[in-house]
Amino acid sequence: MIHFADGFLVYDDDGETILKIVRRLPGSNPTSTNVCDFFADVETPAPSADLRIASGDLFALITAPAPATGERERDTLLRQIGVLALLLSEKAKVYQRGGKPNARQTASAVTEMAAALPEANAHGLSPTNIRKNISKGIALLGQ
Repeated sequence: MIHFADGFLVYDDDGETILKIVRRLPGSNPTSTNVCDFFADVETPAPSADLRIASGDLFALITAPAPATGERERDTLLRQIGVLALLLSEKAKVYQRGGKPNARQTASAVTEMAAALPEANAHGLSPTNIRKNISKGIALLGQ
């Protein structure tokens, strides 16, 4: 037996919370699972109403992989990387080669800086990935 209490918590017979019904904050990232992006939904069914959720649906929701970054968002981030590389090469000639951004030199400096940060998550910040993203970003700027 499942019971509604306080308008949004669902308890089973032994008093354990098994479900909290929430609503996403307007304007929050639709793929976010951060608790700060939700608020309690007070428009729940009446306490006497049945709540039926298929166990397969719950399992699929719990085990579903995190949504990947959308292609449009990825391209925007790559363009930003490209513009930052252009700006850096304009301001410091050491990051320039033949009048263009030197992705190799920039990637080396970024890798060194990330390694020097005490608690930085440097996953994905290999020189190869950085060079590739700079090149893709600059190419996307021309489109």
